[in-house]
Amino acid sequence: MNSLFPVYGAPAHGDAIEAKAFADWHRVCSSKVQDDHGFQCLPLERGCAISLPDAPGPTLNRIFGVSTVEELEEAFTWMSTKAGTKFLQLNIESASDEVRHWIDVRGLREQGPAWAKLVRSSEFDLASPPHEVTCRKVRSTESELFGSIICSGFGLPETLIPVWASIVGKDGWSCFFALDGDMPIGTGAMYSSGNRSWL
Repeated sequence: MNSLFPVYGAPAHGDAIEAKAFADWHRVCSSKVQDDHGFQCLPLERGCAISLPDAPGPTLNRIFGVSTVEELEEAFTWMSTKAGTKFLQLNIESASDEVRHWIDVRGLREQGPAWAKLVRSSEFDLASPPHEVTCRKVRSTESELFGSIICSGFGLPETLIPVWASIVGKDGWSCFFALDGDMPIGTGAMYSSGNRSWL
């Protein structure tokens, strides 16, 4: 298993809403989609372990939002039985000595930060997009197109279209197209729970 050790980590509540989104995403996927792709999720107290071996890279094959050795051990044991490359994502700067020792004993190697998590309040005004680009919600009949654009944009295999399409129209999820005229050219998704959202 590889490690992603960002120097600047998201606050714990940022990991918690993201973990809740992944757990819900797994829940709303049909059992056929889960079985066809080996899509599995282990919810933890404030984080989760997610496994989608057909997806390259760490986003869908990682442990995150954990802070104790007990959670790490549970997630690591679960993840060790999954196919594909696996990652542990945590903020090494805020990790306890016990967690650092656990990482050393396991022989995990650092790969560096893969992305940034940004947090903001909804109280700020949003800048308007360029006037030639508009947005609208994805209709339930467009779920396959939504999944197709995501797979194309991220270089994912087309076989994963049903995994992404599964969130369209589900409670808690809002899915969007960016449009050039009437043509969808980009996608966005937002998961909301309580007073927090993950995009």
